[in-house]
Amino acid sequence: MSGEPLFGKVTLIGIGLIGSSIARALRQVPLAGTVVAGDRSEAVVARVRELGIADEATTDMAAAVKDADLVIACVPVGAMGAVAEAIGPHLKPGAIVSDVGSTKGSIVAQMAPLAHEGFGAGTDKGAPTKAKAEIWTNAADFKAKMDKMVTETGKLGQMARTASLDDLKKQFGATGASCKACHDDYRAK
Repeated sequence: MSGEPLFGKVTLIGIGLIGSSIARALRQVPLAGTVVAGDRSEAVVARVRELGIADEATTDMAAAVKDADLVIACVPVGAMGAVAEAIGPHLKPGAIVSDVGSTKGSIVAQMAPLAHEGFGAGTDKGAPTKAKAEIWTNAADFKAKMDKMVTETGKLGQMARTASLDDLKKQFGATGASCKACHDDYRAK
């Protein structure tokens, strides 16, 4: 691979077996200008520094994701919600956020409540967006639709663990419809 890396900064949150493997791979194939490792454990951060598998390592999640183009959560599925809460307010506009979790229902349910935060007061004056002005001028209806989406994704997360495939398909449809309702009314085509 030659030329500029695809991403200026890639942040990995959680540096266990998967996170450290991704960090090592990013060092071998220059997809990132800078690789940052974020982990809540000082011992893990010290080991990352010792091994040199990232350019930076920190326990400060806000600092880890600051200006990152790509953030990959490499933590247990049950911790995804806490990670989303910790990093969400500090992501740059347009950052790609991904995960290595093996189940998506519970991840979506944990992250859905954070979607509304992207449209708070003053965000209409920020980065370019496909959001219609009605998000801010008709905030009560937008919030009601977002609340419905959060409720439906919560149901999906619960059903992903125990429901039959037919019931899961129905709930997936209801979840998708609740998400689509916001896009239909509040996203420019």
